[in-house]
Amino acid sequence: IRVVAPLLKAFLVELWRRFPRPTPYADVLDAARAALAGKLVVTDPDVATLDTALLRFALEGLLRLHLEPLAMGSATDIKPKSFATARAAARRKEETVATLRHESVRLNAVDARVLELLDGSNDRDALRAQLVSAAVRGELTVKKGDQAIVDPTTLDAAVVRLLDDSLQRFEKLGLLAA
Repeated sequence: IRVVAPLLKAFLVELWRRFPRPTPYADVLDAARAALAGKLVVTDPDVATLDTALLRFALEGLLRLHLEPLAMGSATDIKPKSFATARAAARRKEETVATLRHESVRLNAVDARVLELLDGSNDRDALRAQLVSAAVRGELTVKKGDQAIVDPTTLDAAVVRLLDDSLQRFEKLGLLAA
């Protein structure tokens, strides 16, 4: 997207910086104004142009507007919790799960297993231990390339990476609940 209106560009950069967290319009506008401070005096017509562009983006499906922010969790939460509807679908081994944004996403086997465990009662160490245990029992295959990992030390390190990657993906997809 090529953007020539400075306020719109600053607004979109700030919105992108905060993604996927829901953010009030006024907060993003204030940050965009601050980014332009000393470079441009933002006028009411500039804000009207911004509002028109944002409405157009929303109408074209490029931007989602909500009256209330979604209760989304973060990948850095101490005890991460997945969206209950998605967690239930993962437990039922469904091909797709629903997100907080009312979208359907497909999960790989590892992500589905991680999602099942995210009930908000486990910290990362407990989640890692459960995933390692599942791999040792043969319920979960952790691979490096095309080879299954069986060495306990290598398995533990790989599970830590997989867990972190899954939580980051879940945050971006809207699968983590507050």
